Amino acid sequence: MPDRRTASLAAPPRWAFLVAVAAGIAARLWQYLGNPSLWIDELALVEDVLHIPLRDLVARPLPLDQVAPPVFLAALKASAAWLGTDERALRVFPFACAVLSVPLFAALARRILRPWTALLAAAIFSLLPLLISWTASVKQYSTDVAASLAVMLAALGLLAGDPRPRRVAAAAAAGVLAPWLSHPAVFTVAGCGAAVVSVRLLAAPRRLPAPVAATVLAWGTSCAAAAALARSLLTDSTREYMARFWEPSLPDAETLVLAAVGGFLLARRAGRAAAVPIAPVAVTLAAAAAHAYPFSGRAILFLVPVFVLAAAEAGALAAEGIARLGAPRPAVAALIVLPLLAAFARNLPVYEREEMRPLLTRLAARLEPDDSIYVYYGAARGFRFYAPRARLEGTRASIGGCHRGDTRAYLRELDALRGRPRVWVVVAHPTTRLREVPAIRSYLESIGSRREEILETGASAELFDLAEPARLASASADSFPITPVASSEEAGYGCAHGPIGRAPWD
Repeated sequence: MPDRRTASLAAPPRWAFLVAVAAGIAARLWQYLGNPSLWIDELALVEDVLHIPLRDLVARPLPLDQVAPPVFLAALKASAAWLGTDERALRVFPFACAVLSVPLFAALARRILRPWTALLAAAIFSLLPLLISWTASVKQYSTDVAASLAVMLAALGLLAGDPRPRRVAAAAAAGVLAPWLSHPAVFTVAGCGAAVVSVRLLAAPRRLPAPVAATVLAWGTSCAAAAALARSLLTDSTREYMARFWEPSLPDAETLVLAAVGGFLLARRAGRAAAVPIAPVAVTLAAAAAHAYPFSGRAILFLVPVFVLAAAEAGALAAEGIARLGAPRPAVAALIVLPLLAAFARNLPVYEREEMRPLLTRLAARLEPDDSIYVYYGAARGFRFYAPRARLEGTRASIGGCHRGDTRAYLRELDALRGRPRVWVVVAHPTTRLREVPAIRSYLESIGSRREEILETGASAELFDLAEPARLASASADSFPITPVASSEEAGYGCAHGPIGRAPWD
């Protein structure tokens, strides 16, 4: 009969991993069923999918400076054709990828980390709000994560002795398909391919099994073709937009240090197998150094699984250190797990960005026959998409133009509404650094009176009375004082680019 110490170090029961995986799937289902409104970045891609034939969608540059891999776009097009154009239908494929990523990560963690550390990693991955929030998004970020996890698992399979034909075939399929499903999967496939070849040659110089060599060659060929297509579809406008949007491409020194420490911890624990998760991070950093890809923000969401592995290993080492001081193991486990659960409890789904659907639904309920609507340009794409669904008459709305760097132009647009007793001003996706919306609101409060407001996450509608003669006489667009704004790269740029630009169907 094992003693208590041996029992306490035994591997966690299988059901514990099943619970962690189930929790991750449930959290993602919670986000998906919560059905947040499409926000401006999603809307830009959705409009491309809905308006462009499949052949052009995957073989020509997309309007609104959108970039997405062809298989992902084809999946979205199929969802729209077969399931409809409501939000949940459009999000089916990204949601399926988000769900698939949970068991894939659990399997990866069990291959890289010790059993209890792997369980901790699976719990972190399952309950991480950053990953859950992208579950219900018509963007490719959850697909990036799933594709990279599949490739890492495939690479680990190729490191094992003489892999079976079925395993080789599955690995080949994963690595060949991934770059067509996810752009950053190119870095994962390239890194994992290099890791497989390097580790196997170090273990047995001059002996690389033919099936492994053929698989890695197929990966490289697929990566090259997918990267060439992606580059050919980038217009000069899109290159400029992406370069500005993702600046700076390199992370700060603190992030680099953390990445190095994480890599060291994984290498210390997993040995040569750690090359598989570490290599994609190194390749992405190299691309960032060459200003070919940003190592920041949503662009590196596909690397989050690697960061979670490193964080779990660091947490396990901390727990071991505390245990050596004599703390009971249950207390140490609670010290690690309870903060994770508390953090999730404080930040529960559903995560929202720009809730135009409920905003316009509430606005439609309050609208009177002679009301006017002014739509700030950042809210225009959301208004066009959701206004018909909210049964708002498009003829009532005046869509404002984009005048970055010329704030008075917005005030001149508002002057056209003078004399009207009920004017609703709809705002979403404001450019905070240019302070356009504060200037608009200040001007409206000067020439009119605010009567009502409707607030939703990331969006608002305010009702102003612009029919009071005394107030109207107090200011005009040309005389109203505007607080100078420090020069910004946003000023004078962007009106023709990205989701706020004009598409052929606008």
